[in-house]
Amino acid sequence: MFFTVAVQFAGASSVLTALNFLVTIITMRAPGMSFWRMPLLVWANFSTSLLVVIATPFIAASQFFVLLDRALGFNFFNAAEGGSVLMYQHVFWFYSHPAVYIMMLPGFGIISEILSVKARKPIFGYRMMAFSLLAIVAREQREARHAMTNIHPSAVVHRKSQVGADCEVGPYCVIGEHVVLGEGCRLHSHVVIDGHTKLGQKNEVFPFVSIGLRTQDLKWKGGATITEIGDDNTFREHVTVHSATGGGDITRIGSINHLNLSPDLLASTMQLFLSEQADRQAAA
Repeated sequence: MFFTVAVQFAGASSVLTALNFLVTIITMRAPGMSFWRMPLLVWANFSTSLLVVIATPFIAASQFFVLLDRALGFNFFNAAEGGSVLMYQHVFWFYSHPAVYIMMLPGFGIISEILSVKARKPIFGYRMMAFSLLAIVAREQREARHAMTNIHPSAVVHRKSQVGADCEVGPYCVIGEHVVLGEGCRLHSHVVIDGHTKLGQKNEVFPFVSIGLRTQDLKWKGGATITEIGDDNTFREHVTVHSATGGGDITRIGSINHLNLSPDLLASTMQLFLSEQADRQAAA
């Protein structure tokens, strides 16, 4: 609990310091010192301060949620009580990916000034260097989103989860049942997705992925599994899509899916396509 409070104080001090830098650089430059005459070290500090102001409140918010969980019994991150463990990772990455450049950008500015002074020559491409420092600020927010939508190797995603679009699911992940995967996801090798799965469109499924596996829990309870696969997905070799096996199980496969399967698997999959089309025609 005291650690979370300390992180919040550290975050508040960092934001106030960054605001001090920003206000000083914008409003208190020396007479005749335009933006394009500032040293690159000042540009680096300006970019770093922007990143601190944008990113640091996220880590403070995550620790505030943790404090509420610990002190007042809230359940933001407690999966047993309906919270989301992944939400902590999502909020955390909005700060931690830009934090890399918060530490590196001042070093870029220092190296540029030292090289310029020791070489007794002005910096080549001064304006492009300044623009690149600012571009890193915008890029890092995009990269934070990219890191947020990654599921790292060997991770376990609990049941009743929703995976966003453009997500990279690392190898050997286990994804629980009642899971919805968005569009444009990449399921790397040896990912296991349990039953009651809905796979969106334009996903890429790598070898040795198992989709729609009926778990032992569902077998014991006698429950049915529903596997829905959208349109325009790409399946690599040795991908297993568990089909309907009776007992109310349902497998729905969309159209224009790109299959790269062995002949026997291709034949069974085509039978699924034909039976699905027959069901659609009968329903129409």
